[in-house]
Amino acid sequence: MITQMVIFGATGAVAQRYVFPALSHVCALKQLPDDFSIVGVGRRPWKTPQFQEYDSEILGKHRPPIPAGTRLELLSLLSYRQMDTLTDPSQLNRLFSHTTGTSLIYLGLPANLFGPVLTALQDVRFPRGSRIVIEKPFGLSYAESRE
Repeated sequence: MITQMVIFGATGAVAQRYVFPALSHVCALKQLPDDFSIVGVGRRPWKTPQFQEYDSEILGKHRPPIPAGTRLELLSLLSYRQMDTLTDPSQLNRLFSHTTGTSLIYLGLPANLFGPVLTALQDVRFPRGSRIVIEKPFGLSYAESRE
């Protein structure tokens, strides 16, 4: 069972518009495991409280409205890690060194970073059963996606 979601690009537009509202919906349905946690990863020099405030503002503007109780519950699951580079295996290993449960790694990054980040992630030791999800299509055409 997935017990942790790590979102690379957690302060980006897609995370704001889709990922966090979707997570709040799942949270409202009580479909997240009891020990579930969400780690946002980004370049902004924030600490967890700043990230939680940012997400609270985003969720507060969402339509249809997200109930305050659901928003607070989701925010309690969030933590934040600032990383300047996502292509350094040692930094990535530090990020995942405290992970005990199976992780869902969500790459909400520009397409040009997928290759270097996936290459760096090859050297990371994830818990068994962890998965990587890539947010965007590759390229603007079928030919570009094959590259």
